[in-house]
Amino acid sequence: MKINVWDTKAMKQYCEAHGIVLLTYSQMKESGIKDQEALKIGMQYRGFAMCVDDQKYIFIDDTAPTKEERYYTLAHELGHILMGHLSDPDHPSVRNADIEWEANTFSAIMLALRV
Repeated sequence: MKINVWDTKAMKQYCEAHGIVLLTYSQMKESGIKDQEALKIGMQYRGFAMCVDDQKYIFIDDTAPTKEERYYTLAHELGHILMGHLSDPDHPSVRNADIEWEANTFSAIMLALRV
Protein backbone atom coordinates (compact mmCIF):
# COMPACT_ATOMS: atom_id res chain seq x y z
CA MET A 1 0.00 0.00 0.00
CA LYS A 2 1.34 3.43 -0.92
CA ILE A 3 1.48 6.06 1.80
CA ASN A 4 1.09 9.69 0.79
CA VAL A 5 2.46 11.66 3.73
CA TRP A 6 1.46 14.89 1.99
CA ASP A 7 -2.21 13.93 2.35
CA THR A 8 -3.28 14.23 5.99
CA LYS A 9 -6.56 12.38 5.45
CA ALA A 10 -4.76 9.50 3.71
CA MET A 11 -2.19 9.31 6.53
CA LYS A 12 -4.92 9.20 9.17
CA GLN A 13 -6.68 6.42 7.22
CA TYR A 14 -3.38 4.50 6.86
CA CYS A 15 -2.72 4.76 10.59
CA GLU A 16 -6.26 3.70 11.49
CA ALA A 17 -6.08 0.74 9.09
CA HIS A 18 -2.92 -0.41 10.86
CA GLY A 19 -4.21 0.08 14.39
CA ILE A 20 -2.33 3.32 15.08
CA VAL A 21 -4.18 6.17 16.75
CA LEU A 22 -3.10 9.51 15.28
CA LEU A 23 -3.83 12.56 17.41
CA THR A 24 -2.64 16.15 17.67
CA TYR A 25 -1.50 17.63 20.95
CA SER A 26 -4.82 19.48 21.20
CA GLN A 27 -6.65 16.11 20.93
CA MET A 28 -4.43 14.42 23.54
CA LYS A 29 -7.18 14.16 26.18
CA GLU A 30 -9.13 11.94 23.75
CA SER A 31 -6.40 9.29 24.03
CA GLY A 32 -7.47 8.26 27.53
CA ILE A 33 -3.81 7.68 28.42
CA LYS A 34 -3.44 8.02 32.15
CA ASP A 35 0.37 8.31 32.24
CA GLN A 36 0.48 12.10 32.14
CA GLU A 37 4.22 12.11 32.85
CA ALA A 38 4.93 10.15 29.65
CA LEU A 39 2.72 12.54 27.68
CA LYS A 40 4.46 15.54 29.24
CA ILE A 41 7.88 14.12 28.31
CA GLY A 42 6.75 13.44 24.76
CA MET A 43 5.37 16.95 24.33
CA GLN A 44 8.91 18.33 24.56
CA TYR A 45 9.22 17.36 20.89
CA ARG A 46 7.29 18.19 17.70
CA GLY A 47 5.75 14.76 17.93
CA PHE A 48 6.18 11.39 19.56
CA ALA A 49 5.07 7.80 19.30
CA MET A 50 4.20 5.54 22.17
CA CYS A 51 2.54 2.23 22.92
CA VAL A 52 0.17 1.76 25.85
CA ASP A 53 -1.60 -1.54 26.50
CA ASP A 54 -0.66 -2.77 22.99
CA GLN A 55 -2.22 0.35 21.40
CA LYS A 56 0.18 2.41 19.28
CA TYR A 57 -0.20 6.19 19.24
CA ILE A 58 1.33 9.02 17.24
CA PHE A 59 0.97 12.51 18.66
CA ILE A 60 1.77 15.54 16.50
CA ASP A 61 2.25 19.14 17.61
CA ASP A 62 -0.53 20.90 15.73
CA THR A 63 1.04 24.28 16.52
CA ALA A 64 4.15 23.57 14.41
CA PRO A 65 4.76 26.62 12.21
CA THR A 66 4.42 24.87 8.85
CA LYS A 67 2.50 21.95 7.42
CA GLU A 68 5.80 20.58 6.09
CA GLU A 69 7.09 20.29 9.66
CA ARG A 70 3.92 18.44 10.68
CA TYR A 71 4.22 16.07 7.69
CA TYR A 72 7.89 15.42 8.41
CA THR A 73 7.13 14.74 12.07
CA LEU A 74 4.26 12.42 11.22
CA ALA A 75 6.43 10.42 8.82
CA HIS A 76 9.25 10.37 11.40
CA GLU A 77 6.99 8.98 14.14
CA LEU A 78 5.43 6.47 11.75
CA GLY A 79 8.99 5.35 10.99
CA HIS A 80 9.57 4.67 14.68
CA ILE A 81 6.51 2.42 14.76
CA LEU A 82 7.15 0.60 11.48
CA MET A 83 10.80 -0.03 12.39
CA GLY A 84 9.91 -1.47 15.80
CA HIS A 85 11.41 1.29 17.91
CA LEU A 86 8.63 1.14 20.50
CA SER A 87 10.10 -1.77 22.42
CA ASP A 88 9.38 -0.17 25.81
CA PRO A 89 5.59 0.11 26.00
CA ASP A 90 5.69 2.38 29.04
CA HIS A 91 7.70 5.24 27.57
CA PRO A 92 7.79 7.35 24.40
CA SER A 93 10.48 6.48 21.87
CA VAL A 94 13.86 6.34 23.55
CA ARG A 95 16.06 9.23 22.43
CA ASN A 96 18.88 7.32 20.80
CA ALA A 97 21.08 8.62 17.97
CA ASP A 98 20.75 5.44 15.88
CA ILE A 99 16.98 5.13 16.02
CA GLU A 100 16.55 8.87 15.50
CA TRP A 101 18.77 8.66 12.41
CA GLU A 102 16.66 5.75 11.12
CA ALA A 103 13.40 7.63 11.70
CA ASN A 104 14.82 10.82 10.14
CA THR A 105 15.97 8.87 7.09
CA PHE A 106 12.61 7.10 6.79
CA SER A 107 10.80 10.44 6.93
CA ALA A 108 13.10 12.15 4.45
CA ILE A 109 12.74 9.32 1.93
CA MET A 110 8.96 9.23 2.27
CA LEU A 111 8.69 12.97 1.76
CA ALA A 112 11.21 13.12 -1.07
CA LEU A 113 9.65 10.24 -2.98
CA ARG A 114 6.09 11.21 -2.12
CA VAL A 115 5.54 7.54 -1.35
